[in-house]
Amino acid sequence: MPMLRLLGCGSEDSGFPALYDTDGDHLIVQGIASIDGSAVYVPRALLSWAESGMQLNAEDTETHGTVLIAGDPVDEQTLGKLLLDVGEGAVVVAKRPGTGTVSA
Repeated sequence: MPMLRLLGCGSEDSGFPALYDTDGDHLIVQGIASIDGSAVYVPRALLSWAESGMQLNAEDTETHGTVLIAGDPVDEQTLGKLLLDVGEGAVVVAKRPGTGTVSA
């Protein structure tokens, strides 16, 4: 089970949306789940918590200031560490300095 280190979140009260670093080469992004659960919607500002120079694959949405981050499913043990409300989800994305579409 990976260790999670909170890099930043949108609300101190709920911890949502949030960006976590794992003890490896991945990030966990928590936000509003897409219909199929393969991506999450988060405010673009959340990406500012990522390490300097890191880029994540993200797609701008029609909602001003929101991006869609696609990733892999979070394993059940790690998912149990996150406080997810109805409609929320989380995905795992690889740390990719220098690649991707959205600079953090």
